[in-house]
Amino acid sequence: MKKVLVSFVVAVLFLSLTNIGAVLSVDVFAGEEKVATISPNELKQRLDSKNVPILLDVREVKELADDLGHLPGIKHIPIGSLSSRLSELDADKDKEIVTICRMGGRATKAAKILTKAGFKDVKVLEGGMSAYRKAEGQ
Repeated sequence: MKKVLVSFVVAVLFLSLTNIGAVLSVDVFAGEEKVATISPNELKQRLDSKNVPILLDVREVKELADDLGHLPGIKHIPIGSLSSRLSELDADKDKEIVTICRMGGRATKAAKILTKAGFKDVKVLEGGMSAYRKAEGQ
C-alpha cells in the first residue's frame, strides 16, 4: 500500500510541477513581441538596388570601427540612448527601418523600442553584422 501511495504522490507532484512550468512559461513569455527579420542576403540585395531601407546601427561607437565595420549610410544611435533619441527618427516613422548590431540581440531590443513608439515597418538584421560579413564572403 505504501508503494502505491508513494507512486501516487510522485505522479501528482510531477503533474503539478509540469503544469506549473507550463503556466510559468506562458506568463513569462506572454508579453514577448515578435519582431520581423531580414536575412543578410536579402539586405545585401536591397542595398544593391534602389530600394534601400533606413539602416539603424545600435552598436557602440568603438564597434563601428572594429573588424566588422559598418554599412555605408547608417544612422547611428547606440541602444543605450535610443529611447531618449527617438525624435531623431521621427521623419522615418513610416519608412522601412532595419536595426543592426553585432549578433542581433541589441537590434531586436531596438526594434521593440521602435515598434512601441509607433514605427510601422521595423526589421532586425538576422545574425547582425557577423552574419552579414559571413554572407558577403560566400
